[in-house]
Amino acid sequence: MIFGLIPLILGYLLATRWLQQTRILVIGALSLSLGTALTLLPLNAFLVAGLPLKSSLLGTLLLQVAWGVWLMLGQKGRPPAWCRTQSWALLPVLAIYFINLAIRLMAPDDDYFVHMPIQGSLQSGLFPPRNPFFIEIVMHGHYGRNLFLGGFSALLGCFSLFLEITITPLWMAATYVLFWSALENKAWPRWQNHMAPA
Repeated sequence: MIFGLIPLILGYLLATRWLQQTRILVIGALSLSLGTALTLLPLNAFLVAGLPLKSSLLGTLLLQVAWGVWLMLGQKGRPPAWCRTQSWALLPVLAIYFINLAIRLMAPDDDYFVHMPIQGSLQSGLFPPRNPFFIEIVMHGHYGRNLFLGGFSALLGCFSLFLEITITPLWMAATYVLFWSALENKAWPRWQNHMAPA
């Protein structure tokens, strides 16, 4: 279970020390988002290189620990703070999280019959994943979420459906926070020229 915290800690360090974020909601969303991305990229690279799943997970976690130590030795970030605008954003964030959690608890995704076999095969170490209905067809892409859920299920020793039910609402809430943060950002006028013609 402790190994599952390593990507979140790396995401936190990146958000606070490298990106210099101080808003607690944004730090949480960036921790989850960056932790997910920085797990998928090396994990997929190690698997494509031919390493087995356990070795790929170990290599990914060692890279994350090394990068985290390097960030901790660098400059200190400003302490996280809570501001009034985050209070207004917290209500929709909680609503998004609990609504998505309720939906996930009532029924899994409607395409679970495709994804669960892929996650199970990835969890047991079969890479590259194969089409669950036509086993001779190797999947060459579009398996990132399955790789994350299957790999972390193997790492944590839990069923991938449990992980999917618990983490998908967090991803949804983090997406809203990052969207809110981009719109609320004080540096918006600098980027306004890139977003639309003047």
